[in-house]
Amino acid sequence: MEQPLTGGQGREVRARRREGVERAAGMNDHAQRRAADGSQTAVEFEGEEDLGQLRPRVGALGPVVACALEIVEVQAFGLGGEPARDRERVVTVLPMGASQRPTSAFHAANVRTSDTDRLVGALDSQASSAGVRRLRAWAHDALAARPGERAVDIGAGTGSETLTLASAVAPHGRALGVEPHPGLRAVAERRAREAGDAVRFVAGGAVRFVAGDALALPVADAEADVVWCERVFQHLAEPERAAAEIARVLRPGGRVALLDTDWATSILYPGEPEVVAALTGGALTAAANPYAGRKLAGQLAAAGLEIHDLGSQALIQDHRSLDLSFIGVLSSTALRRGLITEPQRDRLHADLAEAAERGGVHMSVTMFGVIAHRPA
Repeated sequence: MEQPLTGGQGREVRARRREGVERAAGMNDHAQRRAADGSQTAVEFEGEEDLGQLRPRVGALGPVVACALEIVEVQAFGLGGEPARDRERVVTVLPMGASQRPTSAFHAANVRTSDTDRLVGALDSQASSAGVRRLRAWAHDALAARPGERAVDIGAGTGSETLTLASAVAPHGRALGVEPHPGLRAVAERRAREAGDAVRFVAGGAVRFVAGDALALPVADAEADVVWCERVFQHLAEPERAAAEIARVLRPGGRVALLDTDWATSILYPGEPEVVAALTGGALTAAANPYAGRKLAGQLAAAGLEIHDLGSQALIQDHRSLDLSFIGVLSSTALRRGLITEPQRDRLHADLAEAAERGGVHMSVTMFGVIAHRPA
């Protein structure tokens, strides 16, 4: 019998998911779920050809999740105790019990400056959504940042909400945007300089963007009057720690607006129910914390904050158009996992395209918001 993948415990390997999950030979759905939650060993590889070469060696490991990856950095792991001969083929062997929850390119551990343009495009597209605009307007109104206050924007991204907070706390207040991605910070700083009247606030140091993580904010205890945190918790495996950080940095009486998506609220119509369920279920496996939206209030309350307003907004795609790029990723993932067949995928795409032509397609997900304060 061939030896399993044991190689010397190589150094860290960094890679990112490309298009979904490939099912290894003989792996049933239950085994795949067990591998996904970290209770089984997983092997990650690059490309279908590599999967074929790795299969004989991983048989002794039991169920295997094999994920298509784009190589970022590969540092030697061995097969059967031997050095890896091809650094483009052997990606990583994850130990038994290691966390398998995925994270996104927005996660602090996955920062790559080469992703900047793609992430900016995604954030700008989301910001243009009528649903996002409405939920942000509600949250800013409820947060009610005032002149002279100190505001913190966690996961500032391109800085749009940091600048909104800066305008609210001007002329004597300060706004701090905390963002782990250097490329996004650079975009935020450039946009702040280009923001017309806001330039004088930036020049005076009233708006700053700094490197930081939601789990360890670069802010002193009880320093913030208001905190804004939007669509960050869905990327965190330990959102409770981030809630505790928010409570730590808020002064007594300080307020927080916490907004996030709940991916279990995804709706796609038309389509065969079992096929749609396979696609929307795939969205639940693609985030570290896919049910983030429904947990926000409880997590803030557990951190000692008092909830005083709740809101929600469905983000609905234009019923006259169809984003096949996004649908294509979901359907390709479901197909690779063996959850749907090619004819089912093709029928779904055709049904959606036909519905879009007559203005009858529906694609949505719901975001939730919580406004809370630290007791005085």
